[in-house]
Amino acid sequence: PGASDTAPLIALRTPGGGNDGTWATLAGNLSFAPGFATNLLVKNGTVLLEEGVSRLEGRVVRVIEQPSVLADGRVLTICAIGSLSFPDEVVVLDDQVLLREDDTALDRAGNAIGTVGGIREAFVTDDGRVIVLAFVRPASGPSELHVLAQDITTVATLPFSIFGPGDVLPDGATVINVLGLDVSANGRVATYGSEFSPTGMARTVYRVDGDVEIQNGDPAPLPGATYRTPTSTFSSSGFAVSPSGRLGLLATVESGGVTTEIVASGDVLVTEIGQSPIGTNDPAVAFPAGAGFDMTLDEELAWVARDENLDYVVYLEGERLLAPGMPVDGSTVVRAGVGSGQPGFVHPLSTNGGFLTEIVELADGRRGLLLMQRSIGASLSCGTVPHSGGVTAAIDATGSDLAGGKPLTLVATDLPSGTFGIFLTSRVFDAGGMSVASGQLCIAGTIGRLPGVLGSGTAGSFELDVD
Repeated sequence: PGASDTAPLIALRTPGGGNDGTWATLAGNLSFAPGFATNLLVKNGTVLLEEGVSRLEGRVVRVIEQPSVLADGRVLTICAIGSLSFPDEVVVLDDQVLLREDDTALDRAGNAIGTVGGIREAFVTDDGRVIVLAFVRPASGPSELHVLAQDITTVATLPFSIFGPGDVLPDGATVINVLGLDVSANGRVATYGSEFSPTGMARTVYRVDGDVEIQNGDPAPLPGATYRTPTSTFSSSGFAVSPSGRLGLLATVESGGVTTEIVASGDVLVTEIGQSPIGTNDPAVAFPAGAGFDMTLDEELAWVARDENLDYVVYLEGERLLAPGMPVDGSTVVRAGVGSGQPGFVHPLSTNGGFLTEIVELADGRRGLLLMQRSIGASLSCGTVPHSGGVTAAIDATGSDLAGGKPLTLVATDLPSGTFGIFLTSRVFDAGGMSVASGQLCIAGTIGRLPGVLGSGTAGSFELDVD
C-alpha cells in the first residue's frame, strides 16, 4: 500500500505456510527512504506491516522478525516498536499485540519476578496461549532467559514463568539456564539448557513439559553411541517437538572416543553427518548446523541443510523434498533458500505437512516464493491400458492425510478432454483390476462415490476438495 506499491522487492526471507495454504514472508524493499532497505510483512500478497510506516498501538514499527503462520492462517511475528534508538519488542498476531517488553512477569505463585526484556522466540498454541523465550529483568541482578506463558483469551492477564533459572524441578534438578525453546501447536513445551542434577552435577538436557527427554550419556540412535552434548547449536533451530512429545534434533554423539553429528527423529536415526540420509543414495549431508527444524502433526521431521554439493536442501525425514534440479512451474530449481537470512531458522512446512513454503531461484531466471503442495498417500499402479485420448489417466492427492487436517484435494490428470468423470473410493486396492469401458477399475469390496460429476475441459483434468 502507499509508497510500497511503486518500489520493487529486493529480497525475500523467512517464509512460512499454514495448513490451509496461507503463506507469509518478509520482503525487503526501498520504499521508506531512498537507498534504505526496509522489510514488509506480506501475507497472501497483502502487506500486513511495513517497517518505518506501520503503527502498532500508536507506535512506529521499527523491526519485523521471525514470521510464522499458524494452522488457522494467522501470522505470528516479533516486532520492535517505538523510538528508533530504543524500541520495545512485542509479540504480534496479524496486527494484534499479544505480549510486550516491560510487561510485569510473574512466577507460578503470582509474585512479580521482574519485567519482560528482549524476546527471542514466540509461539501461539491452539488453546490460546502465547509462549515465549524472553529475558526477564529482575529488580536487582542480571537478566536471564525464561520460558513465559500468557493466556491470550482473557483480557489483562500477565505472563508468568513456567521454566527458568533457579527453578527446582520435581525430579530434584535445578535449572541453571534455558538456551532454546520449541512449542507444538497443542502446547507441548520442549526446552534445551543446562542444570544441576539431583546429585549436584552440571549437565545439558532436553526436557519436554518439564520431564528429561535427553541428557549427556544417554544412548543415541547410532550403534554404540551416546549423546555427548544434546545439540550442536545454542539456538532453538537445532530441535523441534511434535504433538506427542517426539523430538527431532541435530546432536553430537560419541562412540569409542570419536564424536560425530547426527540428525535424529525421536529414537530413529535420519542421517549421520557426512553420510547419505538413511535408506537413500542421495548426496551426503554436509552442513546442517543452524538450519531449521520442525515436526509435523504426522510426527515427521522437516529440516534444512547443505549437501556435499553445497546445495541447500529441504528434507522431510530422509526424503529430499526440495533441491536443485527439481521441476517447478515449467522450469527447474537452481537454488533453494537463496534469500537474505536463508536458510537458517527456516520453518518450511505447514504443521500438517501439506504445504512447503520456500524461496527458490529457477533456471529461467525467476526468483521468488514457492508454495508447493505435497503429494500424500501411497503410489499405486492401476493398469496400462490407454483411454480414448491415447494415454492412461492418473490421480494425485495433495494436502493433509489427517482427519480434520484440511485441506485434502484429489486431482485427476491426463484425462480425455471434454469428458465427465467421478471419483470412486474403497478400502480395498485390486492391482489386477476389472476391465471397464476402455480402462480398469482397481478397487474392490464396498465401493463409494464422492459427490460431484466433474468435467475435464480442454486441459483434460479435474479436481475435488474432499471433506
